[in-house]
Amino acid sequence: MPPAPKVARPCGDLHYAGTLGVNSVTDVYYLAVRNRTSHTCTLEGRPGIVVPPGGPGPLSVSATVNDPAVPPGFPPQGARFGLRPGQTARVVLWVVRPCDHARGSEARRTLRAFLPFGDAQTTFTIATCRDVGSSMSVGVFAPPEPPARRRTWPLRATLELPGHVTAGRTFSYRVQLTNESRRPFRFPYCPTYAARLNGRDRFGALNCKPMGTLAPGEHATFEMQRFVTAKLPTRRYELLWTLMDETLKDGVAGRGNLRVEH
Repeated sequence: MPPAPKVARPCGDLHYAGTLGVNSVTDVYYLAVRNRTSHTCTLEGRPGIVVPPGGPGPLSVSATVNDPAVPPGFPPQGARFGLRPGQTARVVLWVVRPCDHARGSEARRTLRAFLPFGDAQTTFTIATCRDVGSSMSVGVFAPPEPPARRRTWPLRATLELPGHVTAGRTFSYRVQLTNESRRPFRFPYCPTYAARLNGRDRFGALNCKPMGTLAPGEHATFEMQRFVTAKLPTRRYELLWTLMDETLKDGVAGRGNLRVEH
């Protein structure tokens, strides 16, 4: 948890940061605080919610118990923390609205939120129900999660393809993965691969458990299969095989040519 300096001003710049539908009766709303100053500011607790009088139906507001939306390691009941320059903290508001959709009882309601310290405030609109109203559960402000270190696989892919394949049938080929690093490598989980032929991808999960650990320079060979559509004209094509790493990019790729015949 980012430390809160003993002498620091409370954070400001409260603003609405979007909504997300969870199911037919539940929505989550996000309020955020961005530190636009050049010094660390402090933040803690929950935002205050002002419900204007009137409206399409009643609205009950309560505190979220053991907020599940906080990042790992942060107290779910909330705590004082420091927000560094440029960082954004957010809080989650859960709204349950048991509307009678058949009767068209959906409605909108504008609310006002303010920070526990200082005078920053903002307005936002929620979906609610006529007559029966809705209920809101207010979470705690939490610091942003530290950026995860995303790994790339230190591997080189080489394809062993047949000289020709038959349209309308499945063919087999091999993918050889070589550890190009100076350290032993083992997959932390079995990643997804894609095999592209004539612009069409086929996806699968690499059966990596039998591979175990690859020593530097060592390789493992995987048996693959790919179906060729019967409509593919006779000619040569490129097969592009890619392995998704934690950056969600095609960091490990192998390619080769084969001929499709009828």
